[in-house]
Parts: sequence; C-alpha cells; structure tokens
Amino acid sequence: MADALRSRHAVRIVCVHCAEGIEYTPASDYLKNPPGDELLIYHYAVEWDVGDQIYNSFNGRRILRYHNVTPARLLRPYNRAVANACHRGRERLTALPAPDLLLADSKENAIDYTSVTGKNPATEVLPPFSQTELLLSIENDEKLEARLQHYSGKRLLFVGRISPHKNVHVLIEDIDKALSDTAPFRDEIASFRLAQSRWQRLWQHVSKALRMRFFTERDRSGSHPVLFVAGAFSPGFPKYNRMVRRAASKCRTLEVIFLNGTSLSQLATLYRMADLFVTASLHEGFCVPVIESMAFDLPMALPDSAVFRESSLGRARYFKRITKADLTDESAGVTEADNARKNDTRELFFSHYGSAVLTERLLQIVSVIR
Repeated sequence: MADALRSRHAVRIVCVHCAEGIEYTPASDYLKNPPGDELLIYHYAVEWDVGDQIYNSFNGRRILRYHNVTPARLLRPYNRAVANACHRGRERLTALPAPDLLLADSKENAIDYTSVTGKNPATEVLPPFSQTELLLSIENDEKLEARLQHYSGKRLLFVGRISPHKNVHVLIEDIDKALSDTAPFRDEIASFRLAQSRWQRLWQHVSKALRMRFFTERDRSGSHPVLFVAGAFSPGFPKYNRMVRRAASKCRTLEVIFLNGTSLSQLATLYRMADLFVTASLHEGFCVPVIESMAFDLPMALPDSAVFRESSLGRARYFKRITKADLTDESAGVTEADNARKNDTRELFFSHYGSAVLTERLLQIVSVIR
C-alpha cells in the first residue's frame, strides 16, 4: 500500500519495527514529535496502545484500515494471553473515535466493524495488496517440482499459518475421513494378494484395522492423496501444534507433508502443481491464499461463509463439512453462475485484485478524503 501511495504522495511508515531495508519512523518517536502530516492511515490489528494514541491525537484526516480481529474464543483454549490481547483489541476498537473513512478489506469486515462499535462512518472496501503478481513471475523450484511429480494421486494444498482459528487439525481429519470412508478395501483382495503365501492362514487372524494400515503403508508409492501444508507452526500455540501433528499421524489414507519456511519459488511451485486449494478456516478477515489460487487457476474447496464467497468471487466449491466430492469432483472451482466457463479465474484476479486496479482505487479514495 505504501508503494502505491508513493506514486503521488509523500509517505511515512510508522511502526514498532519493520522488515530489513524498509525505512520507517519508530512509533514512540512519532508520538513524541508529530510532524503535522495531513492524512493518517491506521492499520488496526491486535491492541496497540501507542498506535491508538497516535490515532487519537492526530489533527488531520484519519482513515482506519480494518482487517478484522480474531475472536478471542477461538484462541483461548490454546493461549489465554493472546486471546486476551485479541479481546482487548476488539474492545479498544469501540473506544476509538469514528474515522473520517473506514477502509475495510472486505464487505464482511465493514459489517464486523459496525457490529463491534455501533458506528457507521463513511466506508469503502479495498482488498489487500499482495505478492501474487510477484509469485506469478517466479520460476518453479526444481527440487520441489521433482518431489511433487512423484505423487500421482490428488495433490491438495493448504497455505497459511498453523493457528487454532485456521482449523488445520479438523481439515486434516475431515479430508482423511472423507477419503477413507469410501476407500475400497475388501478382505478377498487382501487374501488374493497373499494367496501363494505360507502366511495366508495367519493373515485371516489379523484385525481389519491392521490390515488396512498394512496396505496403506505398503501402497505409499505416490498414488495416494497428499495434503501439503505450506505454513509455519505458531510458537504461541504449542498445544495446538501438537493437535495438528497428532491428526496428521493418525491419517489412514491421507499423507500430510508440512512445509515450514516456504520460499516464494517453492510457493509458486505448489500453486502450479497442486490439484486443489483447500481450507477449513473458522475465521478470516480476507484470505489472501484464495486470490493467489485464483491467479494460478487453481480450483478451490472453501468453507461456505460470506467472506470466502466474497473473496473467491464465486469461483470455488463451498462446503459445510468437507466430503469426497469436494475433493475429487471435476466441477470444483467452476463458478456457480456460469458452469460453462473454466480456467478464467486468473483474468478475474487481475480485474479485481491486480496491483494496478488496487493502486488506482486507493489513489482515488485518498484524493477524495483529502
């Protein structure tokens, strides 16, 4: 966003710390000696006392960039301190004076702001800027590409932080259950495979569960379904991290591969070579991996919620509880409004989420409020 604004305006980034190489003003310094800027864009997230003070004392026009705050109830069982910070973040939002403009990154976030605060300021919706176009320009990671080519079964992809509200453990469990419930397994097939074996009589006394596990492990030659989880485990949620790993270890049909510290080249490779993007997230302000999937023409299976329908522009299969059809149906990823059109989500990405479109819209918004 800062780069987009710099094409016409002088921009100052104020924060606690910033990525290496980016010039910024420490928030505490700005609060002590405010330089008299004309417009403030406050990116609101978890409680930030200094940020609120800067917002309250600012004498110019104020835009509140609102991405939503994760509901505390989703985090409290795993980290009470983080949950309390989120709770206070939502409470403090109510205490902030209404901005001159609420700039939400989705319609759902604009609704959320009003429901939390009871305020109805002038509102615009501007989706977030992302690195998607950069991803499209990056070549595949050859090493990861070779690894992915080994898998001839369904290649599923989840992208995002492994955090309680992302519901990754349920995603793993539900996918495995959906695939395992319909996976063909007959005792006569097992017996046929061992027909010439001297162990055949012993085989009849092995439990069905153990037989299934035997063939599941034996058949892991690349033809089984695989879920690639591209995202870091959150250090603040060790209990939840264990739940996710436990869910993965108990899978009967699905193999789960965790990819921590994924590079941009690796991420682009995953988007190009996956068969389906899937998530079971319980809460999103805006899901950037959805628009990244659109840019790569990757079919999607998403929770049936307003924010996912809004961000995906109808180009997905939506579920209440994931089923095998959601994972294997060839129609997944085709718009509900026009089943005849396929593989055009990249064009939709550029027309709705491309950097040129977002930059033009942002500059227009800023010019009006100034």
